[in-house]
Order: sequence, then structure tokens, then C-alpha cells
Amino acid sequence: FVDRPFDEAWRVGIFPDQNPHAPLYYLVLWGWLQAAGASDFTVRYLSVLFGVATVAVVWRAAREWMGVRTGLIATLLVVCSPFAIHFAQEGRMYALYLLLAALSLLCMLRALRSGRRRGRGGGGWRRRG
Repeated sequence: FVDRPFDEAWRVGIFPDQNPHAPLYYLVLWGWLQAAGASDFTVRYLSVLFGVATVAVVWRAAREWMGVRTGLIATLLVVCSPFAIHFAQEGRMYALYLLLAALSLLCMLRALRSGRRRGRGGGGWRRRG
């Protein structure tokens, strides 16, 4: 999917026949390979970057939610997780999905803490009560 010009990679990446669940990953990977060069190392290194970013986001979310001690425990659990380690070494989309899940959690916690929700369009929704 990523060894072609961008317009062709875009068409194939958005509607891939073999893996319909990863168009975002393939588009990010295409840009990464243009910047870093194409090799097995650079493909896997992108997943390493996603894995490291996941650790930082999990620490931040747990620290904001429950404090520094919980943040350290959550970080330790992610760092020792066999799934997280495996995904961070694979040249596939799973490390990106783990990062996006952690970012979603962080955004949800911040929205709950602020007490505000924003919708589309206008000025957003107001807090009840």
C-alpha cells in the first residue's frame, strides 16, 4: 500500500482489499517512509514511536484522573504489557490503535473534569444545573 505515489496510495489505502481497517495507518506510514526512507527498520520504528507515545499518554491520563501514584502504576502496567510490547515491535497498525484509544481516554477524562461538552456547529452545549 505504501510503495506507490501518493495519489495511488491514497486510493488503495482508503479502500484496501486486504485490510479494510487500517487506512489511517497506511497513510501515516506512507508519509513516514517518505521522510525516513523505506526499510524494515523504519516501518517498525513508527510502531515504536506510537508505543512510546502511548506510555506517555497513559501516564498523563492516569495522573490527571487519580494522581501521581496511579499514573506510575498505570505506566508500569503498559510498559510490562506483553500486548503493548508486541504491538510496538510490529510493523502493523495495532500500536497506532492503542495510542488512539489512550488519547480517547485522556480526552474523555478532560471533558468529564471540565464539565463541558462541545457539539458541532454553534457555541457548544452548556453544563446543566
